[in-house]
Amino acid sequence: MRFLPFVLSFSFVLLSYCSTYAGVDSLFYLLAQAKTGQTKEAQDSTLHWYGQIAQHYLVQQQLDSAAWVYEEMMQYSTSVNHKMGIANAYYGFAKTYTLQSKHTEAIDAAVKAAELFEKLDSKKELSATYSVIGSVNLQQGEIQSGLDYYTRAIEVKQAIGDSMGMAHTYHNMAIAHYRRDLAIEGLKHDSARAYFRKSVALLRSMDTTNVDVNRLLLQGLSGIVSMYGQDGDYIRSIKGLENIAKIYRNNGNNHQLMVTLYNLGVTSYKVKRYEAAQKYLDESLAIAQELDNKDHIKNVYAGYVDLYKHKKEYLKAFDYVKLYIDAKDSLLNKESREALSDIRTRYETEKTERENEGLKHDLELTEKENEIQSLQLTRTYYVIFGLIAILVLGGIILILLLQRGRLKTQHKIVELEQKALRAQMNPHFFFNALNSIQSCILHEDKMVAYEYHAKFAKLMRATLINSASKSIAINDELTALKLYMDLEALRLDQKFVYEIEVDEQLDGEKDQIPTMLLQPYIENAIWHGVMHRKTQGTIWLKLQLEADHLKCVIEDNGVGRKQSRAMKAQHGESHQSMGMEVTKERLELYNLEHKSKMSVSIIDLEDATGPLGTRIELFIPKETLKNIP
Repeated sequence: MRFLPFVLSFSFVLLSYCSTYAGVDSLFYLLAQAKTGQTKEAQDSTLHWYGQIAQHYLVQQQLDSAAWVYEEMMQYSTSVNHKMGIANAYYGFAKTYTLQSKHTEAIDAAVKAAELFEKLDSKKELSATYSVIGSVNLQQGEIQSGLDYYTRAIEVKQAIGDSMGMAHTYHNMAIAHYRRDLAIEGLKHDSARAYFRKSVALLRSMDTTNVDVNRLLLQGLSGIVSMYGQDGDYIRSIKGLENIAKIYRNNGNNHQLMVTLYNLGVTSYKVKRYEAAQKYLDESLAIAQELDNKDHIKNVYAGYVDLYKHKKEYLKAFDYVKLYIDAKDSLLNKESREALSDIRTRYETEKTERENEGLKHDLELTEKENEIQSLQLTRTYYVIFGLIAILVLGGIILILLLQRGRLKTQHKIVELEQKALRAQMNPHFFFNALNSIQSCILHEDKMVAYEYHAKFAKLMRATLINSASKSIAINDELTALKLYMDLEALRLDQKFVYEIEVDEQLDGEKDQIPTMLLQPYIENAIWHGVMHRKTQGTIWLKLQLEADHLKCVIEDNGVGRKQSRAMKAQHGESHQSMGMEVTKERLELYNLEHKSKMSVSIIDLEDATGPLGTRIELFIPKETLKNIP
């Protein structure tokens, strides 16, 4: 392997790393000496040794001890009114909370640190804070937001010539690109590899006897080696990772050993080395649990899921999906439900295939018995009984086919209802709503924060209650829609207003419509319509009872679908409106099962001057309002 000779050459330097930081007692002695002084220089020296002690604990993954040191640092800085010390303490809290997967606390501390660094015009520290915010976003699955903050950090570091900081940030950007590219099947990890190499190239130009330089260099080379496995060169990747793991074992760097063992595990099962994969994942999980690294515990559970999927042991995979969900829910993420659905579908498919094979076998036996009986009949009745046998057999086959088709339709409806529940509201809406509440609190806008929080809580409750039913009273649906539009209007600084008009002939308490039917179209009107207007927009929702159906009209005066698509392409956005597609499929399946005539049409509103907005017309038969199963 091209990088391994260099990796092994500096293993001795890394072995000396732990001994360099082993004398924490001497650091405390230097801290005590510095605190006896009263001058500005003595204060700066005191804060320096606080930082060194905290960094020692961070490297050793003694996170509670690091947090305690930063608390002491904050108290000292406040007592002597040292602004830079206060800012650095907040920055230290942000780093520590990030490693502890305490995302809300990490963001809060990082924002406070960034505000102080900006006031003090401390660009190096400000860029480091941007990197921490990027890492928190990355842990929460907001990869593009993480990359945006990393890019801001790189711009500042380049301006001030901070090569070591740039190497760190390039390394983090490589990890972000790797996670983003995982979502695209068959995609080579060229972006991730390029950023790893940028980091390694910068580090090689520095003093390689420096412990921090060598530590990050080894991590970068480990990342490059892992990329070989991701691109299919598994044997080469495994050999490199095994050598790197030995180095981490020797120097006692448990955090990096934990990551390397995980990479060995997920690479080994791809070449069917299942026992080795199990061993590596078990050891990685044990270290993660010892370090209380919740983010990595979640990743290892995902590794177990893929391992057992490769072994086609879907029941074991299903068990680890549940563990993965619990771990990921605690980190405020969402993909686990999709993994659970995937494993459950595979398991149910296997079960259905076995049942179908049994039915096929029984059907073959029935045919043979009929043939034997028909041969025993007299010539006189041969033709008659032959026709009867054919009719009976045809009827049985027809019934079986109809039952099978009905089961497939019902299964598809269940899948679409699950998709509709996930797509009912854009997941980014919940994240953005929470950020808006946090922003109001930070700016001490208590009344707006209270209003926002109250409406958000009501909407969450309504969503959970309504999603359990196939139908919903019109009044309840309108209440939930009002809460949703109020929250979006608050978050977007009143970018739009809305008007709701309901036919007086409708009974809002008794008349019902299918659950989760209108919200995706409202969301589309906001995100792809009025949000892009330069002035305030309007959304109209009208429920009109006509001769034989209820007509639901959702109209906006936004930029229109063509211009919205053009703006998305210009900004490189790839988001698809999953909610509208799922709703369309639900309507088609509902009509097929119940012989109903629900339909939807989308109309682009235009005149000679250009687009005027979009109108969606949804038609629900009258009998459906009273009789939704």
